[in-house]
Amino acid sequence: MISQQEFLNKMKLLFTKGCYLLPSSVHEVRIVPDNGEMETKMLGEMVRELNKNEVERQEVLSDRVYSYDKEKHQIRQEPDSIQKVKEMER
Repeated sequence: MISQQEFLNKMKLLFTKGCYLLPSSVHEVRIVPDNGEMETKMLGEMVRELNKNEVERQEVLSDRVYSYDKEKHQIRQEPDSIQKVKEMER
């Protein structure tokens, strides 16, 4: 099992500009390099769409996108990836 510190150290080496973590299910997390081409709102929509259509309800981990901040050496939630309640009602 990899510790959180080991994971963060590997992230720092592999993704020099940082990356996004997309929790696909309780079994899978996808990692997308931050190359400046993807917006967190779009990534959030992608995660919600995958969770809705491809993942069993009891296996959904999160509808939110996280990012690895290379400078602070930490993972944080991306607020722009969260769908607002009013948007969800449309």
